[in-house]
Amino acid sequence: MAVLEQFILYNLLPAVLAGLLTWIFVAFALNILRIELGWMRLSLLYIPIIKSILVLLGIGLVMQWPREVFTTWRAQSISYTLIIPFVLLWLGITLFLRNYFVRRARKIALANAKPARDAAPRLHESMQRVQTAYDKVPMHMVCGGAIVCVKNDLPLAKVLVSTQGLDTPLILLNEEEPTIVFPQELVTKLKDEELDGALAHEYAHFMLTNPAWCSSQGMQYIASVSPIAQLISGQLEREEEKACDDMAVTALGNSEPYTEMLLKSYRFAAGQKSPLSGRLQVLPQLLGVRPIFTERVERLVQETSPQRSFVIQFFAMCLVWVVSFTLFG
Repeated sequence: MAVLEQFILYNLLPAVLAGLLTWIFVAFALNILRIELGWMRLSLLYIPIIKSILVLLGIGLVMQWPREVFTTWRAQSISYTLIIPFVLLWLGITLFLRNYFVRRARKIALANAKPARDAAPRLHESMQRVQTAYDKVPMHMVCGGAIVCVKNDLPLAKVLVSTQGLDTPLILLNEEEPTIVFPQELVTKLKDEELDGALAHEYAHFMLTNPAWCSSQGMQYIASVSPIAQLISGQLEREEEKACDDMAVTALGNSEPYTEMLLKSYRFAAGQKSPLSGRLQVLPQLLGVRPIFTERVERLVQETSPQRSFVIQFFAMCLVWVVSFTLFG
């Protein structure tokens, strides 16, 4: 058997299976046990990643039962001493290509963008209102326990207006200052309160980017060596979107204009067919990610259920870790 075939059959496929099984288990546990605090949810989402990578390296079993089957599978895998150098090489190549396309996409996005102060005064004034709203609300109230990774010392965001036909606001990460590129046509479709909601949501994304290990962007860096990382990245994106919705509504204090903004933005995006947007969608870390629209709206219109106590959620999180270790090893 060729080395590549051996790697696919006894390293890669078991790693995918192990990641899928643990991911299904964790997702089920999060819903059943109602673990709502962000840092607890994030810690549990790393179980499938860790498990998948270990099995990929030929370490550990897919599951503890049936043990004989999975022990035989592991015995035929390629040793981690042979795999690690190739994994590191592949990771380096993919990161280089990724950074190249990120830089190129930034240039495209900023090519015809103009400062909102000059091109769209309403948008500039809206950003000032949003910053003031965030400054007035204590950070622990803004976060609401939705996610742990928050920084509260950000400067006023730089807002640009693009005529390139973007179908959604764009956030540029890893810049010296927070930068939001807003579609010019969308500005005219939103009322002042709705503009505030859109910018409050995009600005909240910057507050969720520190540290990188707990973000969907950070997860995407290891997606090339862990097939399960892409699935987990999608779930983290949904967590981040919901957290940003909660933060924006808390800061602005009114969910109705925000919900109306989501509806208008969704209709606007659905009606756009932009070549630029198509090219940028391969770079999720540059885009304001859009999860299932109905899920976001339903969360805003339904009455908030009382949050479970910290002690109960912490006990549930520990229980999931113990059961995961027992089942999957």
